[in-house]
Amino acid sequence: MIKANPTLHKSFPVIDWAPLVKTSFTIKTCNTNNTNLKNEYSNNYHLAGRSVLCVGGRIKLYPEYSQLIENSGGSFIAFHGDPDDRLDNLPQLLEDADMIICPIDCVNHEAFFTVKHYCKYSGKPCVLLDRSEVDTFDIGIHMLVIMAAKEAFN
Repeated sequence: MIKANPTLHKSFPVIDWAPLVKTSFTIKTCNTNNTNLKNEYSNNYHLAGRSVLCVGGRIKLYPEYSQLIENSGGSFIAFHGDPDDRLDNLPQLLEDADMIICPIDCVNHEAFFTVKHYCKYSGKPCVLLDRSEVDTFDIGIHMLVIMAAKEAFN
C-alpha cells in the first residue's frame, strides 16, 4: 500500500491517504515563465500514458482539465455524478484509472467518500484539491506527476 509521503513536497499538507492541494499554495507550475521549471516538468516528469480519473470538479472546466492532463502525457477520465454518471459505476472507474484527482469543493459526498475509501485502502495515487479552479487543478496534476516519478524510481 502506498502511503502519502510528507516529504513529497514540503508545501503540501498530507492527510493519512492523500496530499491536499490548497489554492493558496504559491508554487510555480508549467504555466509559469520560469524556463527551468518548465523543462523540469516537461522533460523529467511525465504521466507516461497513465489515466487520471477526475471525480467532481466543474463540468464547464473539463476541457481545460483534460488539456492539462494530456499536456502531461496522461488521459482524462471524468466522473461528475450527474444523471449520466451513476454512482454505482464509480468503483469500476476507480479500479480502471491509474490515478485520481478530486476537487473537494464540487463533488457529491457519497462520491467523495467512495474515493476516500478506495484510495486509502488500495494505495492508488490520489490528490485532493480544495478548489475546482484550473490553477489548482494544474498544481494537482503536477503533484500526480511527482508521485508518478517517485513510483517509477521505487
